[in-house]
Amino acid sequence: ATGGSAAAVSDDDIVDAGALLAQTEGVLAEPAGGVVVAAARALARRGVFASGESVVLYITGNAYKGGVVAPPLAAVIDPDADVFRDAYQEVLG
Repeated sequence: ATGGSAAAVSDDDIVDAGALLAQTEGVLAEPAGGVVVAAARALARRGVFASGESVVLYITGNAYKGGVVAPPLAAVIDPDADVFRDAYQEVLG
């Protein structure tokens, strides 16, 4: 026996983890990549990993191969000061 662990994650957890991976690491993974990150988060919450332990997440597929279309992470605006001010005000409310 290896003493391994497993975790079940929801579809929402997978989507959130995929977005986290894209936003923090710049990796646009296929949905299976979100499963890896979501499962690691669930295992970490359960205390499966020892403090200071290195954990490697192996993400092999990307959204380009899988045909996954993701919404843009940020709006694209024209390089104009007035357009920037308007967009900034829209975000701030």
